[in-house]
Amino acid sequence: NRGVEVKILTNSLASTDNLEAFSGYQRDRNKLLQTGVNIYEFKPDAAIRYKVMTGALQKELDYAPIFGLHAKSMVIDQEIAVVGTFNLDPRSANLNTECVTILYSKKIGSQLYQTMEVDILPENAWETTLKFNPDSAAGIWKKLNMNSRKVVPKSIL
Repeated sequence: NRGVEVKILTNSLASTDNLEAFSGYQRDRNKLLQTGVNIYEFKPDAAIRYKVMTGALQKELDYAPIFGLHAKSMVIDQEIAVVGTFNLDPRSANLNTECVTILYSKKIGSQLYQTMEVDILPENAWETTLKFNPDSAAGIWKKLNMNSRKVVPKSIL
């Protein structure tokens, strides 16, 4: 233990629209937890969505949309903020036109950290542990579709 706290907020099975990416994460989830990483999985009905979707757009919808994450954000010591869409995988590095911005700013780093702390509140995300993961909150068809992907080797995802 080097005194480093690592928190990850990612989509839950219930909130994701990318089963391939979730499949890769799902295979590694317990390994991450065993190393001491704190994992939070975003709820599809996160309370924060009402702060994000306001005004005319929300009024026009006759349903509550499922919320998921796409941007990747990281804060290091509340001094370095990293924000982008780049995935930490060979596909993003070699094929996709994803981007990432690194900001060396205590002010922005602190603000991003505070925003991320709100995102992991219980009304917005489930805390995943070795004894609990929120996969059961997904619908039956999504779970069946997800289970069918377990036969595909991780190396080709």
